[in-house]
Amino acid sequence: MNKLHRFSALLLAVVMIASLAACGKKQPDIKEQVKNTMESVASDIQSEAEKLAEKAKSSDQAGNNHADEANSGTENTTENGDKTSGDKGLDLEHASFDYVNPFSEGLAWVIHKGQIKVINKEGKEIFKTDSSSYETDIPLPFKDGVSCYNVGDNYFIIDKEGKTLYQTKEYKEDDYEQILAYGNGGFLVHRFSKGFKDGKKTGGHTMGMIDKNGKEITEFYAVDFTPEEKWDHLCDGVFYEPLDGKVFDTQSGKCSSIGSNVDSIGNDTVSTLSVLRSITAENGKVWVKLSTLHGLGIMDVHTLEIQEFNYKDDNNIFIIDDIGVVDGVYYNLSGEKVAEISAYMPNVIRRGDFSDSGVTPLVMNDGSCYITYVDKNGKDQFDPIKLGNEWSFTKDHFADSDGTQVVVYDNTGKEVCRKKVTDHKDLRLYDDYFIAGKNYYFFK
Repeated sequence: MNKLHRFSALLLAVVMIASLAACGKKQPDIKEQVKNTMESVASDIQSEAEKLAEKAKSSDQAGNNHADEANSGTENTTENGDKTSGDKGLDLEHASFDYVNPFSEGLAWVIHKGQIKVINKEGKEIFKTDSSSYETDIPLPFKDGVSCYNVGDNYFIIDKEGKTLYQTKEYKEDDYEQILAYGNGGFLVHRFSKGFKDGKKTGGHTMGMIDKNGKEITEFYAVDFTPEEKWDHLCDGVFYEPLDGKVFDTQSGKCSSIGSNVDSIGNDTVSTLSVLRSITAENGKVWVKLSTLHGLGIMDVHTLEIQEFNYKDDNNIFIIDDIGVVDGVYYNLSGEKVAEISAYMPNVIRRGDFSDSGVTPLVMNDGSCYITYVDKNGKDQFDPIKLGNEWSFTKDHFADSDGTQVVVYDNTGKEVCRKKVTDHKDLRLYDDYFIAGKNYYFFK
């Protein structure tokens, strides 16, 4: 009989004895029996209560033990002293990174203890190469679910799980293959072959595009130079190499120099610390900075023809994604005026893109740096805030360091978060995190 049934039986006995007494039937020592029964019931109730209390105490202790175990899983220490978080992923604020890359599609390349790795935003290692950091260049950021890295002379295309989709051909004598950039759904590739047949040279340098599995998606065209290793995609399968100023069209095979009158293509306000350098081009057009005229122009990426803007020696020119700024006037790639913001000129040294709410950052310098955000009519959103030695901004937030901590604000000047940071060098701000020194700090 279980405890519940026994308790019910005792109560029933009390009720029966009381009923018999009420009926006037003679029962020996009826009061004494009721008293004894009640005492027995009370004793059982007290015993059961004590057992339940002890059981609850044991359960609480077990729960605490489980919580301790869970907490030990969220922050622990590896053999080499790195803190971990989550499911044994690295604590990104305290991990001993040798190098950090910005996140792209939720993944980032890092160098950790001399090893090239891919991590996610929880610090979990997704993939690592079989080489040390000295054997590879900075890998391409993930785009359309794929990335590329090299180990010495061999290049590998991988997916977001780290699976190798394609490996370049191995060096044989002087023949080799290099992956230079990604864009327009494929990888720009440089191939070289000595290629002699019947005493005549049949090889040389060629360039073309392959897909993520190594299949050729354009023809490979001969070029009369040795391409540099870093190229940027403009648009429509046209790539730009900034060191020598060359533009290569993978559809036609045309390779041209942008000429001595063009100083640079694309965004000249992007931090040199960010490896996610990109050039915004639309409808076959891209902004260029003119060296001979000291102004801006719009270039057709296929014909390299340039529509010039201003003709005076003026330092107040900027390229911000798909916007060109001349003396505070903002133009789109169709040459149409978007906004005119002359506030705080001529002290403006940096500008940014427009946010969805229609405001844009201005950084001024009059001996010290200040920042505010203004709308398309030039109205500021808050009084300019003085910046420290390390600062960074996006169209929606800006970050400032006072040497002990980094404070992040939104584009209305409202403080979003502040974090103590040990290394404040190379402060870089992104949509939901910033990089300071060689670690990540999330503020959303």
